Amino acid sequence: MMRNILKVFILTILLFSCKTSYDKGYSLQCNKNQIQDETKEILREKQEYIDSCYQSVISLNTINDYTLFLQVFPIDIYSEEIKNKRRKLFLQKEKVEESQFNIEEIIKENPCYIPIYKNIDYLRNKNIELEKLYNSVLDSMNPYRNRFIVGDLNTLNKEGKSRGIKEKFFNINEGWEFKELFEFAITNNIPTDSISIIDTRTIKTIVPNLKEQKKIKKQLLLYNNYVSKVGRYLEDEIEKEYSSYGGYRYTGQKLCFCEITEDTILLIAEHVTSARGKTRHRTSTDSITGISTYQYSEAFPIGKQRKYYAAHNRITIRNWETSRKYTKSDIYRDSLLGGGNARVTFFDGKSQLPNFMLIDPDPTYPGAMKMNGIHEGSLSNMSRCMLGTPQSLGCFRTSDYGSKFCRWWIPRFANLFIYFDEDRYTNRELPENEMNGIKLPFGNRKEGNLFRVWVNKNYPNYAKKLDLEKDGSCSNCFIQAAWEEFYREYLKTKEGKKLDFTPPKTISENDEKAEMVEILEREIVTKHDKIDLTQFDIIEEYYIIIGCFNEVKNATSYGKKFRNKGHNISVFYNSSAQCHFVSIGPYQNKQKSLSDLPSIQKNIDKEAWIYTKIVN
Repeated sequence: MMRNILKVFILTILLFSCKTSYDKGYSLQCNKNQIQDETKEILREKQEYIDSCYQSVISLNTINDYTLFLQVFPIDIYSEEIKNKRRKLFLQKEKVEESQFNIEEIIKENPCYIPIYKNIDYLRNKNIELEKLYNSVLDSMNPYRNRFIVGDLNTLNKEGKSRGIKEKFFNINEGWEFKELFEFAITNNIPTDSISIIDTRTIKTIVPNLKEQKKIKKQLLLYNNYVSKVGRYLEDEIEKEYSSYGGYRYTGQKLCFCEITEDTILLIAEHVTSARGKTRHRTSTDSITGISTYQYSEAFPIGKQRKYYAAHNRITIRNWETSRKYTKSDIYRDSLLGGGNARVTFFDGKSQLPNFMLIDPDPTYPGAMKMNGIHEGSLSNMSRCMLGTPQSLGCFRTSDYGSKFCRWWIPRFANLFIYFDEDRYTNRELPENEMNGIKLPFGNRKEGNLFRVWVNKNYPNYAKKLDLEKDGSCSNCFIQAAWEEFYREYLKTKEGKKLDFTPPKTISENDEKAEMVEILEREIVTKHDKIDLTQFDIIEEYYIIIGCFNEVKNATSYGKKFRNKGHNISVFYNSSAQCHFVSIGPYQNKQKSLSDLPSIQKNIDKEAWIYTKIVN
């Protein structure tokens, strides 16, 4: 027994004596340099690979390949260039058609692309060329020439259901018109609600550059013009699935305000509108007063009347209204936007059409109706409730704020493109089985008025803002909005409990846009050969060096001693130390190797240190 112990002891002494001395500091520095060199080489190879991918997608020049590149290399020296090239391709219909993107989904998200994606030119069955979107009359250096409007007039979606309306109003903080003014306010800690009262002398004092002074002063003048003539009339954005007035009707007609900028088209705003849904015929004229009476009937720009609207039009006259003064700042703004005037348009010589802007059909559509325009609709409850559904005699009706914004934003000679599918243009009443929203429960005017009175009493501010009177229709959009807001509370009242009403199971709004884009782009990746970047991953392993031997057999024997004690042992040759390292490891986690090092230095080798390897 003693003899065996003595043998082991002697063997251990011999193994320790076989250790080779080496320059630890030199080996550490060599290891550090080696890791740096290998990392540089991997990154160099990776960049060469990216360069080859870049050259490939440039030569292919497709939306799909640019999309794939941006997904794989979201942050790269080529990313901005690829984004710009990809953005330009979205302005080419044929490039979009050959991509994995669905044109219908794109124009659902941004209707400004309708003229170049859809064959809206029904006479020639073709789309509109990009160059024709620009205002051809304003000077080429006039920034307002990039604006155009799209009348998107379908009320049914592809599935034959109501499209619904969700307005999007102009965000004054975005865009270029007031950029320097807002930057000036931010820099000088001026709150947004105080911008309009900035003294021009303050600008002169703070801004030394005369050119910059002039630009900020000009923007301040235009900003105040917007605030006083448009912004103060701002209303709540309309969002509805159906038009509600004596029943529920299909809705979805809207005006889209578009601006071309840096190889893309921005959707600035979307406003509800109502286009042609009626016609009228004179039935008699009073011989003394000269007053005519008319008979009204339903009429759509479809079938034999398809040519009623031209696909391409221009806004050639910009009139005013009696409720606002036409001031010097309005004259100045009109001078920038190609012209305008203080004249007021009247229908039949008596009914004012506020902020009337004439829609002039392009000469290439000789059969199109002239003298239609964009203007504020009638103030009647029916007209307001039915916005989004065809109901006009041909003009594009808007809300009060909508007409003021149109007059302020749309330049003279701006292009108006009108789009709809004949089988998706309707004002029909919804079948009972299609109405899946919150239905009004009132069987008569009395029941409706009880609810109206309750809202006015308990929520007077809401009733005033909504314009909900105590007496009125039991089936229009105003009482509909109030019912959607308060039906849960009202059903608990004595009168509410008498109503025949079943609350909807669930009403939820799904945001599908981001999901749609994500799915489309995911499909692009799966339908292409995937780019494998894992070959360029820099994966490090860590070893705690506990000895160095000239002979590999001695290194192996030494390592075996610690392996038998449960350690994971690795033996490898190191050229800088010119010996075989014995190590504990590998560790995948550097922090774990650092935490184990003190114990190994105490119990195995006080000179132990951490060696790093790149293993990919």
